[in-house]
Amino acid sequence: MKIKNKLLISYMLVVLLPVLLVGIILTNAIKEMALDAAVKEASDNVNRIYNKLNETFNTTIDISLQVQGDDNLEALLSASYTSVSDILDAYNHYKTFDSYLLLYSQLQDIKLYVYNLSILNSGYFIRITDDVYETSWYKNIYQKKGQISWQYVYDEQKDEYSLCVTGLLKNRYASSPLGVMLISLKNDYLNSIFENEPFDVMLIDDTGHVVAAKDRDLTGKTVKETGLYDIAAASDGIYKMMYGNDLFQVIVRDIMPSVNNENFKIVSLFPIKEIEAKTAPASRLGFSIIGLSLAVALALIFIFSNTMSARIMAISKDMHRIAGGDFDFSPTLKGKDEIGQLSRDLGVLTKSIKTLIHEVYESNMQKSQLMAKQKEIKLQMLASQINPHFLFNTLETIRMQAHCSGEKEIARVVKLLGKIIRRNLEVGNELVKLSSEIEVVNDYLDIERFRYGDKIDYNISCQEGIADYMILPLLIQPVVENAIVHGLERKQGKGNIDVDILKEGGLLKIIIQDDGMGMDDEELNKVITALDKIDDMPGYRIGLRNVHQRIRLFYGDGYGIKIYSKSGNGTRVEIILPGNEVIPC
Repeated sequence: MKIKNKLLISYMLVVLLPVLLVGIILTNAIKEMALDAAVKEASDNVNRIYNKLNETFNTTIDISLQVQGDDNLEALLSASYTSVSDILDAYNHYKTFDSYLLLYSQLQDIKLYVYNLSILNSGYFIRITDDVYETSWYKNIYQKKGQISWQYVYDEQKDEYSLCVTGLLKNRYASSPLGVMLISLKNDYLNSIFENEPFDVMLIDDTGHVVAAKDRDLTGKTVKETGLYDIAAASDGIYKMMYGNDLFQVIVRDIMPSVNNENFKIVSLFPIKEIEAKTAPASRLGFSIIGLSLAVALALIFIFSNTMSARIMAISKDMHRIAGGDFDFSPTLKGKDEIGQLSRDLGVLTKSIKTLIHEVYESNMQKSQLMAKQKEIKLQMLASQINPHFLFNTLETIRMQAHCSGEKEIARVVKLLGKIIRRNLEVGNELVKLSSEIEVVNDYLDIERFRYGDKIDYNISCQEGIADYMILPLLIQPVVENAIVHGLERKQGKGNIDVDILKEGGLLKIIIQDDGMGMDDEELNKVITALDKIDDMPGYRIGLRNVHQRIRLFYGDGYGIKIYSKSGNGTRVEIILPGNEVIPC
């Protein structure tokens, strides 16, 4: 697939889909925010309505309690009247109900249904008839034992329902009651609490009647008639419920008008689609902006992909030229971007390859010359080599003559010399035990002590558990020999050599310390510099350089010899080997 097509696909995956996803998420978030705002507004309105209704209910209950405890009213209703004038005179003197209706605008009417047969039906006072006995509201008063409660009462004269406080008027001086009271609220007053609300709100009593509502057509109907049965059955909370054919957000809050009633319910509901419709313009604007942004981005990515594709094709052609062996190449693409940098790097790489080819050619020529020289040296060595058997037999003859002559020390030293020579002739590049190398060093130092007598003293110590480690052969003896030749021979008096072998920090360290002449800083720097010289420097610390370079060739550049020295204070040589790579026998 071409890079241009990949870029377009990546645009679809990286830009188009995320932007559309973000747009959808934001649109839904806006809808949810609008719905949450509407719910909050409706909840605040329900709380305000709750407070207003609660105040109305409490005030009306207080009035009913005052009516029940009114001594003047009790005297009026319990008196026995013999003439109409007496009754009318009593009515005219009792103005309390007029004051209530004047002071409390929410009150529609106050009616007392009395058992006193001497009372005339007039204004607030009505004698109880058989028809009253059969009404449901009257029966409910006695079912609740005359306690004050709210009832939704139908008024036949006005042909409407009214929310009323009902209760029994008791005679404190007799066992028989005086009558029952109905204190009704104005429907217009109740409806006015709901009429200015932005959403449909209603009050449902404990019998399932809509007592008041923003939509006055619902007033007086039951929840079954209005289809609000499921909503009215819900407890306090916020719900999404079907009403009619639409989904509504419903807020229900219980309100207790009196202790003798079940909870009334304040219900607020509004269609969710209307709230979502209000967010439609913002959603359309958002998607228009997103669409325009995507179109512009698509045009830019198309131009960008064409440009990049052309540059990549150009650098691809240059690479084909180089692959064909044309190394006379110079960068053709300009610019400071990655492709321009790649073109410049390709030019540098081409020059490096060309230089490397030349260097490899010269190296091969040098290797050929070196191999020819080595063959010549080997022929010379073969021509001048003494038969090892002849050399060992001669040394053995010398040792036997010394032994027979009583020169046992000389015989022992000749034997040690033979062992060292045989070891040097037989050794190859195979790893040997560390203990074998220690034995060679010990034999060598024994011979040197024979040569120098008490002038040389030595000590060899090896950490426990590492004597069987495998290392390259002839690493320690040349360094010890160097310490004697350059450190102790010129020293006046006795000299000491200490060889310490230990494992430390994941490394195997072989430390050769002498207390000989030492070196000044200039000489020490020359020796350290000579360690890494490949060309032979005849007579100049060949043993140390040989050991150092063998270690680095076998183990790597991180290992080798470290030298520390002070003029007059001796020299310390550390042979550093990889302790985690040496192989136990």
